[in-house]
Amino acid sequence: MSTNPMSVDPARLRPWKQLERDARSCTDCRLWESRSKVVFGEGDVDADLMFVGEAPGRSEDLTGRPFAGAAGNILDNFLGDVGLTRDEVYVTDLVMCRPPQGRRPSADEIEAHMPYLAEQIAHVRPRVIVAFGELVAAVLAGRPLPLERVAGYRFDVFDGVTLIPTYRPTEAVKGSARALTAIKRDVATAKAVLDGRIATGADLLAEARARQSQSDA
Repeated sequence: MSTNPMSVDPARLRPWKQLERDARSCTDCRLWESRSKVVFGEGDVDADLMFVGEAPGRSEDLTGRPFAGAAGNILDNFLGDVGLTRDEVYVTDLVMCRPPQGRRPSADEIEAHMPYLAEQIAHVRPRVIVAFGELVAAVLAGRPLPLERVAGYRFDVFDGVTLIPTYRPTEAVKGSARALTAIKRDVATAKAVLDGRIATGADLLAEARARQSQSDA
């Protein structure tokens, strides 16, 4: 993400209802031609914890709700394990319309939808974002984050938000035990950051910089 949504003056943001209305009528890329419904974000608009997926799937496209169907059940179950409900978090996607045949969104489609995601982040102002999938993590971090190496790590983005990359729930639905285990672990990690039981991404970054300074001295 090229700009820091947390640094945007709130007065410059569209009111929430206007943002949602604009999103639901969006024709900024060709995905509108094949979608059934726009899938806007859902949940607590003042949540400390946000989940960002890659794109709506078939269930989401039909219902207009993010993380519906089996993928949503996985998320709901793991939220329940840490004492949270869907109403206490905010869930959204990188793009709001399902790409044909469920393919990955293209760079131009992501660019067209990015203002909507940025404004959702700017409104909600989460403390922790869990990124479902390598593509989402890379967009939010502004650099590649190979998931097989960094799933579950805590990164500092937007000058104070902890980003936790993990696998996509759809991979767990398809039978990946690795994805299922990682998502469960990383939802718990997000809750532990919020509770102050483990360090934030900003804390870890500061520690790494301090160690580097000591080694350079």
